[in-house]
Amino acid sequence: MPNTKPKTVRANPVLLWGLIFAVMILVNALFIFFALNETKTVKLLKTELVSLEQDGRIIASAQEINDKYRKEIDLISNVFPNEESLPVFVQSLETQIRNTADEYTIKFNSITPLTEQDKLFLPLTITLETDLTRLIKFLDALEHLSYMTHVSRISAKVPDGYTTKGEYNIGVKIYVQKPFSAK
Repeated sequence: MPNTKPKTVRANPVLLWGLIFAVMILVNALFIFFALNETKTVKLLKTELVSLEQDGRIIASAQEINDKYRKEIDLISNVFPNEESLPVFVQSLETQIRNTADEYTIKFNSITPLTEQDKLFLPLTITLETDLTRLIKFLDALEHLSYMTHVSRISAKVPDGYTTKGEYNIGVKIYVQKPFSAK
């Protein structure tokens, strides 16, 4: 009978230890590589956290400034009418005109705001039948309206002299809020 006993192969211990050592070096190299990547990730996350904290402080500071100056901002905003508050401006203007003129017309020269040095305004022409004293009273009242206006021109048709009753055309710019859409 032939020998059926399996052969045992003896491994070379130096080769075995060399293989184990090579695997350990490979595992250590991978560990160092992953550790360095994790370190970079942690540094990046810390930088992002600091940036987010700074952004949070900036937002909180901006909100405080907004809250602190809200009344002033609203006052300034009210000086420039928007689409909804423009009729209130016209009513205020008509009230002042009725006190100083016998007849009047208000004509908007454009319903779309024009631009002047990054400001929007609506040009209008006011025609008054009045005398010089009441005209000056109207101009003073116009100056004291709670809206930003600018008188761009005044012309007169006074047949009997400036102290008598005549027709006065006044070009006025009413500055409006941005954005402003003519509806």
